[in-house]
Amino acid sequence: MNSAKKLLQLGQLGVRHISTSQARLASEKQMANYAKLKEKQEKFQIADGVLVYVKGGVMDKIMYQFTLILCAVGLGLSGKVLYELSYPKKQ
Repeated sequence: MNSAKKLLQLGQLGVRHISTSQARLASEKQMANYAKLKEKQEKFQIADGVLVYVKGGVMDKIMYQFTLILCAVGLGLSGKVLYELSYPKKQ
């Protein structure tokens, strides 16, 4: 009976050791990710006159310009459709 109790305690100790070390590693990783996030937030909080949606760098500028071009093309095609519907071709 006593040996079974010791074996059970040993098993619980092993499980506790594994689970706490994993939690500690996860906590350290979470702290590192939190520090990276805080650095990014500080970068975006600087009042340097640059628009927030362009502060991400070159890729943000490219995506912003692409979005503007896409909007202009969509607006132009909408105008074309309205014109074609307003003045149908005569057959």
